[in-house]
Amino acid sequence: TGLGKGRVVAAVLRAIVYAGSVAIFITEKENLFSDLFRDIIDIGSFDLFGRPFILNNEAEISEGGGEDRKVLHPAWDPAVVQKAIKAGELPTGTKLVMATYSQFNRAGSIKADFLRRVARGSRMVCDESHNAVGDSNTSENLGAAMDEADSVPFSSATFAKTPRNLAAYRRLFPASMRSSDLMSVLSAGGQAISEAL
Repeated sequence: TGLGKGRVVAAVLRAIVYAGSVAIFITEKENLFSDLFRDIIDIGSFDLFGRPFILNNEAEISEGGGEDRKVLHPAWDPAVVQKAIKAGELPTGTKLVMATYSQFNRAGSIKADFLRRVARGSRMVCDESHNAVGDSNTSENLGAAMDEADSVPFSSATFAKTPRNLAAYRRLFPASMRSSDLMSVLSAGGQAISEAL
């Protein structure tokens, strides 16, 4: 915490978009969208991203607070968001998709299917990635999208708190260890395997 993860994430997203790929940013809370854009502005990349496609209803990107608050990117019209979700396609010109983990917490949801479809050939960045772990719909839905993405950098100050957390990073393990019983193998190894990894 407080060691510059946001600045690193902004730089990773910049590199993704600069290389011509779509970046998908998933995080814990909507206020982190604005925090990220503060870092994007600080690295001189605001114009590179254009208007990000935000999946969360009524979420906007702003800077400042109170009377000095300035909206940088307003919330998307819900009808436009729903049209994109149903079509499984991003609005033309989208370079950055933003959402919170809560958008993918239901099994078989249309948003989870949308994420999986737009992740194909894109690059995902999972901020506060400890939220995508465990035996949950969110973990399953994110895992399906990660399997489609070209790459998935993770960012978390508490990424390896428990063996359960390490299961989220299954792409880092050899293919023979990516099975659904990875969590039980990591749990059996206890603290020693967590420290070794």
